Amino acid sequence: VDIENSEHVGFLSSIVRELLPYIDAAGSKTVKEMFEPMFAEMLPGPLKSLKFVQLDLGKVPIKLDNVVVHKLADDASSVQFDLDVVWDGECDIQMRSDYGLQFGVKSVKLSGRMSFLLCPLTEAFPVVSAIQYSFINVPDLELNFTGLAQLADFTIIDKTIRAMILDILSGMMVLPKRMLYKMDYTNDYLKTYQPPLGIVHVTAVRGRGFIVEEGILANDTPDVYLLTQFGSSPTPWRTMTVWDSLNPVWNESAHFVLSDYDQVIRVHAWDEDRSPLDPDDNLGEAEMTVGDMLVAGGAAEMEL
Repeated sequence: VDIENSEHVGFLSSIVRELLPYIDAAGSKTVKEMFEPMFAEMLPGPLKSLKFVQLDLGKVPIKLDNVVVHKLADDASSVQFDLDVVWDGECDIQMRSDYGLQFGVKSVKLSGRMSFLLCPLTEAFPVVSAIQYSFINVPDLELNFTGLAQLADFTIIDKTIRAMILDILSGMMVLPKRMLYKMDYTNDYLKTYQPPLGIVHVTAVRGRGFIVEEGILANDTPDVYLLTQFGSSPTPWRTMTVWDSLNPVWNESAHFVLSDYDQVIRVHAWDEDRSPLDPDDNLGEAEMTVGDMLVAGGAAEMEL
């Protein structure tokens, strides 16, 4: 975020606070209709029958801040602005399965940066024909569960439900996906559509500085591969595994659709284990925006 050129807009958060009872009612209905079918499809065993018995999103409003308005291009009839969206709310969400299992969520933390695109602009009211909005990158999400201590697969439930929510958001409103609201119902979609900025060509060149893991029976030299996440794609790009190397070389490339220079290239390094009973080891992760990468000359070393 360009903090120096951003503006604090507390009045937006104040407006959201006044709208909160209506947002709670509409949001609760949407969450119930969207997630209960997904529970049946994605959760294991007896959890497939989960239903909401209480759904209150709480009284803590979403905070909006650090607005940056982008300059208009000479030949563009559009305005774009970005802002931070933060919700650190206490809620009362209770779920129950047909097998008597019951647990809840007592707080939710959601944070990310959103982009709003107003286009096309016209010389007749309402001036803005349509509004498009999306998260620039996949937002951060934390859920605080209650009543799950007795479950052996608590971690699985936590990860599955969180991944489910982020998958829905990514499929609907993480770049290059955008939600659309028409201000002028006669607006032509072809005039509203904004093509991507271009294609990002990402190359994983090499790594260095990995260390040997000391074991009881033998030392283990890492077998390194990378997972690279960009945009709303649910499946990360995976490099080949370089076996037994502290300085692996890949020289592999992938292409991604670029919609905003603040989109993040997120790289996660793993040590692959040959045994199916031994999970891969996390070696660390790093991220950099496309804009920062271009400022660095198009190539950079990312420290895990």
